[in-house]
Amino acid sequence: PSAAPASTPPVGTRPVVASATAATSSARPNSAGAAAQAGSGDEARARKDVTDAVRLFQAERFDEAAAALEKASRRAPGSKTGKDAASKARLVREFAEHWGAAQKALRSRRAREASDALSRAQSTDRRLGGYFRDRIDTQLAEQLYVVAIQAYNRQAYDEAIQVNARVLELQPGHALGTRLQTKMRSSAAAVARQAQRALDNGDKEGARRLAQAALRLVGESEPAGRAARKVLDNL
Repeated sequence: PSAAPASTPPVGTRPVVASATAATSSARPNSAGAAAQAGSGDEARARKDVTDAVRLFQAERFDEAAAALEKASRRAPGSKTGKDAASKARLVREFAEHWGAAQKALRSRRAREASDALSRAQSTDRRLGGYFRDRIDTQLAEQLYVVAIQAYNRQAYDEAIQVNARVLELQPGHALGTRLQTKMRSSAAAVARQAQRALDNGDKEGARRLAQAALRLVGESEPAGRAARKVLDNL
């Protein structure tokens, strides 16, 4: 007897297994698209958090700015936005510490302490984008000038020269710093004499510092400059 004919599905129908496989395959792109859309939404919200953080930072609301950045890092932890936000949150808290210490020292008129804290704040602010640059430069120049004039008054000329150079670097038109620079040039002979005394006392490093300071004030063609050069030659 011949074999029984194979069973075929009725016209207009598909096998159940084939239908299920096709349905699963068509669902996969939709799931991937939904995940991508969700990730894109998280990235957009993270960028908004970063924008909010900048506004809060500029308003000196540092804790809120750091919190906004930390929120951004949690929203999109694997993205560049999220990673940058986590790093900047730490910098914001670091800046807040230095800035707070500087303002406290300013209120107490402790110029050296204020200038040290402002220098640290300046370094951190640069890494954050320089939002406080003008304010820091102005305050730092004023405090460094106080440190420089104090050093000059106690005849610590090498320190006065170095610190006042920073004042004029921050603010080239600083009136008091310019006046002090002129005054120190007229003191170059005294600086050269200090250098010679340091050399006579066996303080070679001090002699070198002072002689170099004198040469920063005047050229070697002037008597004070020649005296300073003589000290350096005898080291």
